Amino acid sequence: MNRSSPTTRTPHGVGFPSFLVAWTVLATLFAPSTPPAAGQEAPGVLNGRVLMAGQGVSDVMVTLHRVTMEESGEVDSLSTGPDGDFTFVLPSLPTATGGHEVYFASVLVDDVLYFGSPVSNVEELGSLYIIDAFPTRAVGETPPPLPVDDRSFIVEGDGQGGWLVTDIFNVLNDGEETWTSVEGRAVWSYPLPEGAAGIRVGQSDLAPDAVSFDGGRITVTSPIPPGKRNYMIQYALPDLGISLDLPGQVNQLSVLVREPGPALTLEGLVPQPPVELQPGAVFRHFLGMDLTDATVTMTMGPSSPTSRIGVEWLVVLVSFVMGGAAILAYQRGRFRAAASVAASVGGPRTREDVLVEIAQLDEVFHRTPDPSEADRELYERRRAVLKAELLGGVD
Repeated sequence: MNRSSPTTRTPHGVGFPSFLVAWTVLATLFAPSTPPAAGQEAPGVLNGRVLMAGQGVSDVMVTLHRVTMEESGEVDSLSTGPDGDFTFVLPSLPTATGGHEVYFASVLVDDVLYFGSPVSNVEELGSLYIIDAFPTRAVGETPPPLPVDDRSFIVEGDGQGGWLVTDIFNVLNDGEETWTSVEGRAVWSYPLPEGAAGIRVGQSDLAPDAVSFDGGRITVTSPIPPGKRNYMIQYALPDLGISLDLPGQVNQLSVLVREPGPALTLEGLVPQPPVELQPGAVFRHFLGMDLTDATVTMTMGPSSPTSRIGVEWLVVLVSFVMGGAAILAYQRGRFRAAASVAASVGGPRTREDVLVEIAQLDEVFHRTPDPSEADRELYERRRAVLKAELLGGVD
């Protein structure tokens, strides 16, 4: 059974009427009596259902997407039936042409967009394609106590005696509802180290206009669905003599320091074997497990020369440490996208993974009628990284 996974089913706030969804329908879909051309595969059928709490969701718009090495875009759109069912006739069979061809579907439910899992081979058409949606729940005066499933605190020298930190959180919603903001209230908030400066959003599930950094905290107002949300930010620290406050539950904390670096003592964490993420890129690793309302104190000893990791290897680093999937966000008619690295810790990143991420990124951006310059820059930067990954030869 095809089912949207915790990473690919992630909802994203949307605020546009369904009649604005573009209809791009291939004529061949409506000519079943026309036989396929010689040497051409007959089209397949994708039968699916939109579910919420195990029940079908009727009269919601589902959009089919197709992505190849050459192009990506919407193929067809339709409303679900009484039981949440939908059927798409595919213009071609996945991988039938010998290339990399992927289909996936998305659905808008209660102003939240959910993505189904990608279909990249014919065998997957034999089972029901499920897209899970969830009821929404507005936050109260204080954010819900969502645990941090894992946090990676990645340190590198800036070449000028200071430190660049890439701070990555996997926030876990283990309930059955999507938390949403009301009147700008925080859906999730967390303290940052004292002295953090120049904070900016990295490539993750964070929308730049749905996050703030006031009072030494990161505050998120975008929806948080069941499953994990990957948040990545970057900032500078003058030194590493800091305390990491960890309110609530943190299932796993990793601190990674690029070598060569200073001598460090981290109270409460256990040193691990070094991690080499590419030839010559070695990181010291400290690990803490099952932490509750804890504080980790970092004490810095004498420094040795440091070098800054390149941006391209930061992407690799995040892939290995965190994993994730293509995540997009779109709320109140404005583009808010930042895609997390889509490689999983347990396996290699495939060409199909990258193609789907590009298609989802394009879908979200091109639906906005008035993207800001910052939105466009973020979109173009992320798309360029993904295209470079394709040219670099993913499998």
